[in-house]
Amino acid sequence: MVGYLFVDASFCNKSKRSGLGIILRDVNFNNSKKKPGKIILKRSLIISALSSEKAEFFALLSGLNLAKSLGYTEIYVYSDYRTLITQLNQKSDKGKISGRNNIIEQYKDSFKKIRFLYKTRKNNKSAHHQARLALTSI
Repeated sequence: MVGYLFVDASFCNKSKRSGLGIILRDVNFNNSKKKPGKIILKRSLIISALSSEKAEFFALLSGLNLAKSLGYTEIYVYSDYRTLITQLNQKSDKGKISGRNNIIEQYKDSFKKIRFLYKTRKNNKSAHHQARLALTSI
């Protein structure tokens, strides 16, 4: 199964909590091209996090875990956190997020294909909305 995973996090400095937004969509074949289809799942989660970077990372991990548990074998991951996406796509260890790459590598082995793609916040509104929604429940 092919899926499109959109993730985002919203960090509240005052409470040191973060809202995580996760949206999983199935695939829609349009003119023999894969495109995101209907929404399979939406999640808003709240966690304690010390930084926005860590919150973004946990949003990614939570989304990958959900996709894996639902049996997806090919996943396209979209995030508006450019630094994270850049580091995940680097071939060498130079500049990668220390300590966290081993976790991501384990997830990579769970999928036949996984791609990490940058998407501007403007184009990642649904996941951002889910992240903000979690923070409103504090």
